[in-house]
Parts: sequence; structure tokens; C-alpha cells
Amino acid sequence: MTATADAEARRAEAARALEQAGQRRADAETAVQEATEHLRQAVLAARAAGISVRRCAELGGVAPSTVTSWEARAGLG
Repeated sequence: MTATADAEARRAEAARALEQAGQRRADAETAVQEATEHLRQAVLAARAAGISVRRCAELGGVAPSTVTSWEARAGLG
């Protein structure tokens, strides 16, 4: 392999690796968004069942202000 061909092969491999890493990140971001929406729905259901804002925040791993923000966005706060 010539030096030019070797450099081209390295660039092609680097581009493939970068594309794969970018896709993995995009997939992870989608998974986080889906998990957050699931958590939001669970928090709203817990609040409707009478669980306190503080306890919902503790169990859900979010700030109490997030719980109240989600309630307000849902028209419940």
C-alpha cells in the first residue's frame, strides 16, 4: 500500500468510527428522552395518587422544582 492509499484508508476508517459514535450518541439521546417522558408520566401519576412533591422528586431522582414544572406544564399545578 502506498503512503497515499494508507492515509486514505486511515481517513475512511476514522470517518466510519466517527459516524458510528455519532449514531450511538443520537440513539442514547433518544433513549434518554423516552426515559424522561416515562418518568414524567410516572411522577404525574404519583402526584395524582397523593404522593408529595418531595417524595416524587426523591424517588424519581429529580429536583422538586422539576416535579412542579412538570405539573404546571400538564396544567395540574
